[in-house]
Amino acid sequence: MSPSRPSPRLWGLPAAAALLGALSPVVAQAAPTYPNQELVCGFNAAREQQRLASAANFAQPVVQQVKVNGAVAWARVSERARMSTSARS
Repeated sequence: MSPSRPSPRLWGLPAAAALLGALSPVVAQAAPTYPNQELVCGFNAAREQQRLASAANFAQPVVQQVKVNGAVAWARVSERARMSTSARS
């Protein structure tokens, strides 16, 4: 690349700067107020106890199979299949 030509990565920079300048008034606005915020977002002791009980018994996820483009690319071998395979050998 010659020194007189700007890098291809910089060609879109003026357009991006213009777009950002056009959007800046939209970005600078404050979020609207949430209706009934005190009622909806207030502390609820019953809900908090329910959340704590639910979080205490969180199950460990186990991957059963992996699909790639809709086709099974990997599947977990069950204990029964492992035991029958080891009994044959």
